[in-house]
Amino acid sequence: MANFPYSFFFLENCDTYPERLWLPTSANANVVVGSTKFRSRGRLPALTYFYRPTGAVICRCAQPLTGFSARNVEDEKLMELIGKASGTGEVLYMIDTRPKVRKTKLTFIHSMNFFLLKSRK
Repeated sequence: MANFPYSFFFLENCDTYPERLWLPTSANANVVVGSTKFRSRGRLPALTYFYRPTGAVICRCAQPLTGFSARNVEDEKLMELIGKASGTGEVLYMIDTRPKVRKTKLTFIHSMNFFLLKSRK
């Protein structure tokens, strides 16, 4: 395929991904390994869909291990390379598809009778 900016990369340290992943051709081993260390279960951003007419892509990954406030240079570089490979260069949309209850921080009230406490409001 001419002008396809992705190539196979062999990944051994992620038991939930196939051994070969489509990643930007410009990604090097340091970027890939750094991103896997930053993501839950090593699920780095990897190509799952490529729309040939526009170069738009869908990549899938796990959330960062340290939450959304921490940063990782290699992971950010991989996201930048994905943006450049898609042809848009600057616009990446990140969509959290987890159920709302799983992405919400739950806080529990340690009380003997929660229902009584709730009914006083």
